[in-house]
Amino acid sequence: MTFKFNNNGEILNVFVRSNEFATSVIVENSKNGKDYERTIREDTDGKFFTWNKHKFYLNDFMPIHMAELKTKVDAGEWITSDEICQAILTEGVDNVRFSVPLNLVSASICGSTLLDGDKEENVECKVVESYNRKVSTNYKLDLVPVTPSDRYANHRDWYTTDFVSAIRQGYIKILPCA
Repeated sequence: MTFKFNNNGEILNVFVRSNEFATSVIVENSKNGKDYERTIREDTDGKFFTWNKHKFYLNDFMPIHMAELKTKVDAGEWITSDEICQAILTEGVDNVRFSVPLNLVSASICGSTLLDGDKEENVECKVVESYNRKVSTNYKLDLVPVTPSDRYANHRDWYTTDFVSAIRQGYIKILPCA
């Protein structure tokens, strides 16, 4: 995922493969257009990389908030999956809410649920993480209703790029944080 760091007024774009397992970052130098690999080190304050003799801790990226993303979407500006994931992390996974269309249940037979692919209902959902659905990996997001019901599907998962496209198209709406 690409993060932005403030380097005395200059914005650094830094690619980190995964906060948990990465051993290096790629720093994009806006002055010459080249990319530079920097080793991730750790001290008592956390994981960091160095750039021009300064330490940049991985948790000190420039935060993006959901309200800022909603404003960008409403203005027709481009947003990325990196930005949505960073905004979710900034606000806290448990606090972010979306209005997501979920398929309605057409029948329940012997414990199996049949969904009607033609009928949907907009439902307030939150993101839940599991071992292969971490927001920080920017791969897939699993959304579940804040208030579960037998009327509609109990979850929906999205590739993050598809999720962002659905937001840009107005299919999914960003709601105020909890």
